[in-house]
Amino acid sequence: MKKTVTLLALMNFLTFSAFAQDGAPVTPAMRTRTEVKTDERREPAIRPEGRELKAGLRNIKENPLLMEWDTPFQTPPFDLIQTDHYMPAFKYALRTAEQEVNDIVEVKLAPTFENTIVALERTGTLLTRIRKIFFNMLSCNTSPELQKLAQEINPVLTEYANKIYHNKALFAKVNEVYKMKDKLKSDEDRMLLDKTYRAFIANGAGLPETEKEKFREITMKLSKLTLTFGENVLAATNAYYKTFDISCHLNRLQNIRLS
Repeated sequence: MKKTVTLLALMNFLTFSAFAQDGAPVTPAMRTRTEVKTDERREPAIRPEGRELKAGLRNIKENPLLMEWDTPFQTPPFDLIQTDHYMPAFKYALRTAEQEVNDIVEVKLAPTFENTIVALERTGTLLTRIRKIFFNMLSCNTSPELQKLAQEINPVLTEYANKIYHNKALFAKVNEVYKMKDKLKSDEDRMLLDKTYRAFIANGAGLPETEKEKFREITMKLSKLTLTFGENVLAATNAYYKTFDISCHLNRLQNIRLS
């Protein structure tokens, strides 16, 4: 069983990391979200006390990652986003996403495709938006500060994903709907249900509790090792150079301007 859990965790990371651009497992809320509006009614993830409360709320509302973007095609305002904006935004978005998932779990009605699968697919839009911005910037315009921040953020995202996929009550609802998959009329609905169910299974939802704990340990390690590997590859690429001696070929390039 130990080998099975290790292989399952590794396959999960190899399958999803290419899409996610990092080592954290991809939850249903992290798949295809591109448009979001911040719900300011939700409680901030950062909970300052006393005199710091108003300042903390103001900082969240002024964070460009959490604002509605009045830009062409709602493109991110990269000129306004600073490195210290990411962690508060991630914390706020994670708190919001967790509450959205809890709302699904607490529904007293019988699980249906709409109140479970569709509702789950609609959670975490803000988290997805922030996540895509951060890891794209980490890939194409990285810095030591972003790399250090990624080592802090990625384990948090992995922990969140494990918490969602290992939620017994939530998986019970998903599993109940999956048993009724033949009653769904459209191919799109069946595909979404199948992808959601398979994502839970691939992330260890069906494992015994002791094996889930082992799975969580492995994924937490991979969440850091994946980033470290990418950093090492980037450093090696940047350090590599090769000098070419073309003096012996100059006589063949008389009519070509050399730069």
